Amino acid sequence: MTRKAAMLLSVALVSASAWAQQEGVLHKVETNVFRPKHQPFSEDAVKRLKVPEGFEVSIFARDLGNARMMAVAEDGTVYVTRPEEKDVIAVKEGDPKPRTMASDLDGIHGIAIRDGRIFLSTVHAVMAADLNDNGTIGKMEKIIDDLPDGGQHGRRTLAFAPDGALHINVGSSCDACFEAATKRLPTFGST
Repeated sequence: MTRKAAMLLSVALVSASAWAQQEGVLHKVETNVFRPKHQPFSEDAVKRLKVPEGFEVSIFARDLGNARMMAVAEDGTVYVTRPEEKDVIAVKEGDPKPRTMASDLDGIHGIAIRDGRIFLSTVHAVMAADLNDNGTIGKMEKIIDDLPDGGQHGRRTLAFAPDGALHINVGSSCDACFEAATKRLPTFGST
């Protein structure tokens, strides 16, 4: 092999290698999915839970369906997102059954409450509404409507930082690939 041919081959390998790392095309990923066996609810299971001294576990609500995330309002109402049911329910101690507060929310997941407002996230959007005195949710307004897809990690979790900034997770579109951040999300200051 001539020196010129060796240099061309070297340049070609470096270029292909750099391109593959950017695009993630030379990586094969194998996965395993572990799905634990569903265990039915039992009072005995609750009694077996171990918590630090000074804490206790009691049943607040049950049979809520596919409950995913929750947030507690100042009045003690617990708001719960249910992705499979595409809704948000409210549970309050003493209420005979949960009340549906919002529905038809495809991809609903994240929830946070701050200053009398509820914030909800779907795959592509974050919505906000006032919490009414009776625990119902006021008119929803989209505050973000173009979150990136997220592939197999599309569920968005919300949380407020101590300074009032709303944080939204945006997962990678895959488990093992190279991705570049191509979009900067808007930032919100203190509320």
